[in-house]
Amino acid sequence: MKKNIDVLVPVFNEGQSIEVFWESRLRPILNSLKNRYNFTVIFLNNASTDNTLHKLESMKVSSTMVEFVTYTRNIGYQNSLLGGLEFCNGDGVVIIDSDGEDPPALISEFLANFEEGFHIVYGDRRNRTEVFWMKKLRQLFYSIMKLAADVEVVKDMAEFSFISKACRKYVLLASRKNSFPFIRAEMARSGLSRKGIPYTRENRIGGRSKYNLLSSFMFAVAAFLTTSTLPLRVLGILGPILFAGGLIGFVLGLIQIVAAVFISYLVLLGAFISLYLARVYVNQLDRPKFVVDARRSTMTLIGFEYDL
Repeated sequence: MKKNIDVLVPVFNEGQSIEVFWESRLRPILNSLKNRYNFTVIFLNNASTDNTLHKLESMKVSSTMVEFVTYTRNIGYQNSLLGGLEFCNGDGVVIIDSDGEDPPALISEFLANFEEGFHIVYGDRRNRTEVFWMKKLRQLFYSIMKLAADVEVVKDMAEFSFISKACRKYVLLASRKNSFPFIRAEMARSGLSRKGIPYTRENRIGGRSKYNLLSSFMFAVAAFLTTSTLPLRVLGILGPILFAGGLIGFVLGLIQIVAAVFISYLVLLGAFISLYLARVYVNQLDRPKFVVDARRSTMTLIGFEYDL
C-alpha cells in the first residue's frame, strides 16, 4: 500500500522562483516516486505581497498534488512551518524551501531512510554559498548554542528534512505554547531516531533572500532564548561568589572596584531576566500563532476557529 507523504513549502514573495522550483525541481522528483507514495504538496503562503498567490493558483490548476494555505499576515518562517504541520495527516512530512537552495533530489534518500526505520532524516548542511565572514559568524553561533543549550542541539541540521507522523505530533505538542518555535531543535529534542544526509546549499534560482544581518541576529537571539537558560544559571551562581568577593574587597578598601563589578553584574542580570520574563509573558498569553485566509487558500482546518 502506498504511503501518504505531505510536502511543506513555506513561501514569501517568491513569485520569481516558485514556478521554476515546482516545474523543474520538485515536481519531477515527486513524479519519479509516485509508484510508492502519494504526495500532497502544501505551499505555505506567508502573506506574500507580490504575485506568489497568482502563481500558486495557476500551479493548482495544473496539478492535483498542489494545495496552498495563505496566512493573513507574515508570521515568520518558524511559525509558518508550525502552522503547516497542523494541515498534515499523512505518514510523514517533508520540509523544503522554494528558493532552490535545498536539492529536491535528496527527498528520495530521505524516504529511503524512513523506510529503514528512521523517524527524522535531515539535511546536514556542510557548506553554503555565502560570504566568508557570514559563514564564520553562523558557525560560531551554532557552536555556542550547542554548548549552551539545555538539551541536545544538532549542529548544521537544516529544516530541510523528513519527519515521521510521530515526530510531527511531538513537534506540535512541544511548540504549542512557545512564542518562538524552533522546529529543528524540537526534532532533536524528541529523541526519535535520526540520520543526517550531508549536502551543500546551492544558489537561489530567483528573487532575493529575505535574510540579512539584522534578521539573522534577531533569529539567533530568539533561538538562543528558546534552547538555553545558561545565562540565568551562570549569573545565579556568580551572585554568591561576587557577594563574597565584594565583602573581601570592602574590607581591603577596594570600594570603587567592588561597586563597578556589582553594577555591571546587576545590569547584565537585569537584561537577561527581562528577556526571559518577556518570553514567559508572551508564552503564557497563548495567542493563536496563525490565522488562515480561507478565501485565498485551498485548505482549511475543519472546525478551526481562526480560519477567516
